Amino acid sequence: MSAFPVTAELAEAVGLINNVSPNRYARLVERILGALPAASRIFTEAEEERLREVLAATAAQLTTIVAATSYIFETAAYQMVDPEALGETLAGVDMSEAHVAAVVTAWTALGGAFVKRLKDRSFGGPKVLAHTNWYMHLMMGESGLTRLKDASAIFELTLEPPGAASAAAADPETIGVEFSHEELYNFFGKLERIQEQL
Repeated sequence: MSAFPVTAELAEAVGLINNVSPNRYARLVERILGALPAASRIFTEAEEERLREVLAATAAQLTTIVAATSYIFETAAYQMVDPEALGETLAGVDMSEAHVAAVVTAWTALGGAFVKRLKDRSFGGPKVLAHTNWYMHLMMGESGLTRLKDASAIFELTLEPPGAASAAAADPETIGVEFSHEELYNFFGKLERIQEQL
């Protein structure tokens, strides 16, 4: 059984990977895994030119090798695949033993740091929660209704862009939310379920 989805593109890329010297691929794998998650490019243009010469690959082939190797590590991280299962999956798509060993060795050594870098990234949107305030509002009565007790909680959530150094430089956004007792209870129940799953 495969530890993660194996695509036709990956199977095709494995053929190109198998043509690369295992020692060179091992160094390439370590560099790729060390650079992920890459915001733009893993290699500079000069490095790519040098790699094409060393690996005797075209620009398209090099792009395929780098993209496939990145796919392997990103998918392994998202699926939380252990090194043994990763090796079995790659062997299942006919990657040579030496190349599988290079990937598994790199994943064992650097995979934990890569997963930590992924956890530190914000995928949920452009803003992060920076500060909260809450207030209790209790309405004790209204004309014609003397025994009314209507409680509600008001939350102020301050959001900032990720990585903002200070609130002054960040252009914070404040959102107000009001909950009745029942709505607040249901909301906290959902938060508890989310926390259990994290």
